[in-house]
Amino acid sequence: MTTAAESSGMSLWDAFAAVPDPRDASGKRFPLQGLLAIAVAALLAGRQGLAAIARWGRECSPEQLRRLGIQREKAPCHATWHNVFKVVDCGEADQVLSGWARAALPPGAAVALDGKTLRGSRHADYPAIHLLALYCDEISGVIGSRYRWTRPTRSRRRANC
Repeated sequence: MTTAAESSGMSLWDAFAAVPDPRDASGKRFPLQGLLAIAVAALLAGRQGLAAIARWGRECSPEQLRRLGIQREKAPCHATWHNVFKVVDCGEADQVLSGWARAALPPGAAVALDGKTLRGSRHADYPAIHLLALYCDEISGVIGSRYRWTRPTRSRRRANC
């Protein structure tokens, strides 16, 4: 199945704009496209986690923020990042962005498939998360991923008899 991102040859900036924004118009102070640009730039700069992304954005000058699609003098605070990433559908964002990455693949590019169970993802009654990723060495990036929760095979709790 070909996505809109694959067939149009869009830029990463256009792919950010194609990610659905579920926020109410009344509460939007920052465009999702700009927030995604800041998040990706911060991650590429080695930042990890919402607090680090927020700090990286706050260190940007107003001119740098404008280039990243933010028309305000300051980047959003940590709470804004939390609220935005809480409502954005990761599956839809992954579909749009992986479609963009697949469109950048040269014809006949080799890909590698890798699967893992994420360490520390299982807690008490919650199952572990399994991740499957498709990686292309020619573009040095993941071009698709899927995850699912596993079902516990048996309960760890025993009845007191």
